[in-house]
Amino acid sequence: MLQTAQEILNTTLQNGLLASEIGHGAFAIPAAAFLWKKTKSWRSILAFYLVVYFIDLDHLVEYFQVYGLHFDLIEFFRLDFFRVIGQAKLPFHAWEWVIGLVYLTRKKKWNYIPKIIMLGIAAHLLWDTIDNGFPPAFYFILHRISTGFILPPH
Repeated sequence: MLQTAQEILNTTLQNGLLASEIGHGAFAIPAAAFLWKKTKSWRSILAFYLVVYFIDLDHLVEYFQVYGLHFDLIEFFRLDFFRVIGQAKLPFHAWEWVIGLVYLTRKKKWNYIPKIIMLGIAAHLLWDTIDNGFPPAFYFILHRISTGFILPPH
């Protein structure tokens, strides 16, 4: 177990994943502060950060496409599956979700879960745009569909 934990740490340090994930949390602080000001609710903040981090579960689409139903956490954290298939479907990484949720929640209070989800997705996508070096259009799923989900060079 300790060796596996060490392997996970080494993998995430080597490929920059740990720094990127810390960046997600730190970059989201202003949005979390805004949410706190609006709701004064730790549950809202927790829900917000769960969205900020769990949006990355859509990476499993490409992982399972490459490795099948076998799951290995270290392989998942290596993120090699994107390079192997040269594609990124990433169904949750899409500004279309934010746009739709802005429209649907425009008259709701900030403790309304879909509004918290919208803010969490927006914070995540903004950081990914800065951190990953892909053009901003990459984070529109309609753009990815139009390019056959091909990863752009970066």
